[in-house]
Amino acid sequence: MNQYWSNLDQSLNDLVRDGFCYLPPIQDTVDLEGLAKRILDDVSENVYSSGIKSHIEFCNEFGITNILASKLYTLAKDNFNYKGSIDNQYHIARKVEPGLVSESYRGHFDSHLFTLVLPVQIPKKLSDESVGDLIFSPRSRNIPKNEFFNFIQKAYFKKYASKEGFNRLSKNKKVIQEDFSSYRPLLFIGLSTFHANLAVNQILDKDRITLLSHFFDPSPPWGVGAMLRKIRNR
Repeated sequence: MNQYWSNLDQSLNDLVRDGFCYLPPIQDTVDLEGLAKRILDDVSENVYSSGIKSHIEFCNEFGITNILASKLYTLAKDNFNYKGSIDNQYHIARKVEPGLVSESYRGHFDSHLFTLVLPVQIPKKLSDESVGDLIFSPRSRNIPKNEFFNFIQKAYFKKYASKEGFNRLSKNKKVIQEDFSSYRPLLFIGLSTFHANLAVNQILDKDRITLLSHFFDPSPPWGVGAMLRKIRNR
């Protein structure tokens, strides 16, 4: 585990410079098949399952909630004037069935400073179909100064929450499409990265499973992100 995180400082330099970075591939480090089974035993029928036992255990075992979080916490305080607790973390397992079009192009910004996307089970492409690819635009906005600007900007960017919208956005901003077939976890600045997923093509025979870890929400308890999380967890 320690060897896996040995180049983390360089990755975090890339994160600050570019708004995102990749971590080393995990398929030779993690028993992904075993992890997928553990996750599937715990998830609900919903697409998102927050704080499930298998996910939290994996984050502890693999160093996400201590090694990675500790480095990100220092970065948040030094570079983003974060004043909150290191325990301000939100871990969600995401399982998407093939053909679930309602999950396509739901463009948004995260409420947390940093977002980690860790691929666990990615369907194998048969040709060029989507396997639930993540499409993201790092640094598509500046980090908002307060919750009012955060709300206004989130509402404004909803016009890009479609295939045509992302095409328009790509004319002025960098837009990247990632299918995670390399099993490299992606870490990005959630507050400034507009992102969405494509649908998992219905011809595929496996669910897409990813683990999402969100670190450090600087907004007040009545902020947009906190309210949405309360609704989601009801």
